[in-house]
Amino acid sequence: MEKISAVITMYNSEKFIIDTMKSLLNQSEKFDEIVIIDDKSADKSKKIVSEMAEKYKSIKLFFLDKNIGPSAARNFAINKVKNRWILFVDHDDMLDKNLVKNYSKIISVKQYKDISFIFPSFVQIDNEGNSISDKINYYKDICTNFTGDLFVRNPILSTTGVLINKEKLVQVNGFDDDLKYSQDWDLWLKLSMIGECIFDKNTEVFIRRHSNNTSRDIVGFLKDEQSIYNKYNIKFIFDKIMIREKDEYENYIDFVTVLMKLNKLDNAYEVLQKVRVEDYRKYFLQGIILYKKNDIKDAEIKFKKALELNPQDIASLNNIGCCKSLMLQYDEAVIYFEKALNLNKSYMDASYNISNVKEPKITERILRKILTHYSTNK
Repeated sequence: MEKISAVITMYNSEKFIIDTMKSLLNQSEKFDEIVIIDDKSADKSKKIVSEMAEKYKSIKLFFLDKNIGPSAARNFAINKVKNRWILFVDHDDMLDKNLVKNYSKIISVKQYKDISFIFPSFVQIDNEGNSISDKINYYKDICTNFTGDLFVRNPILSTTGVLINKEKLVQVNGFDDDLKYSQDWDLWLKLSMIGECIFDKNTEVFIRRHSNNTSRDIVGFLKDEQSIYNKYNIKFIFDKIMIREKDEYENYIDFVTVLMKLNKLDNAYEVLQKVRVEDYRKYFLQGIILYKKNDIKDAEIKFKKALELNPQDIASLNNIGCCKSLMLQYDEAVIYFEKALNLNKSYMDASYNISNVKEPKITERILRKILTHYSTNK
């Protein structure tokens, strides 16, 4: 049976590292090795893991002389791991106790001959470890045409719990050191093009959401997003999205969202104009494009049309409020922001807008129901 190595990159992790380590050490089937890379922590992290390493021979510690960031630290770890299979774990997350057992079964099955990586279900937790989301499932077994899905939106919430074939990892040169916020998404794209991507719905990991998460830096994320898209030709992206086994309309809508991320607004609007399906997303996206082009009255019309087709669309409610605000109709704007919050009290854009009605945040993306807090713009 092939063995699995775990890798934790750690920086000022004293608050959560004990819980994280316990979830690794208490696996029903043990990790062959647990490699910890300390990225020049200034707190008690090093002391905590050093004491654990004295008790458990599977733990291997490496203390870096300077802070090099998560991508470079993970790349450093790749060369320190002895096994073919590497499981990355963020220093504040936790694993299901049967993760190693479940993954070992998958990599031992002969039909899976060319695996790039395996990823689990996700449950989001707060600082105290309480669940703040339902179990998040996306796919069934092998993810067919997964590259196209990844171009549209990254469905893998974290590197935690993703088991990667080291040979494939080396083949794509590991993580991109130049990316700070989206290095994982970049890696999934590269790996999806050279091997199978498998979803294991029977395994779950617990992703901690707190104020220090780098995913909260929306400006940094968007900058990384642009850098990643610029690595690929737009026709290549289009082809990968359109070959997915989905309704043609769904594929076109998803391609439009990518065009909008690339700020190709005229191209995106032209594609939407050709679509004859009556669906709220079509009008929502047209509204976003018109809003960005400062055609506020027509944008409001599109958002209202989207809301007619989907009265539960909190993003359209918020964005109508933004239009009202830009037309100096502040009282009406607040009414729409409140309507959005009544449907989802954790919707951050609408909550912000009530307090900042004269400088509102528009929600630029079609929102996923699975997210605990909705915020799409800095």
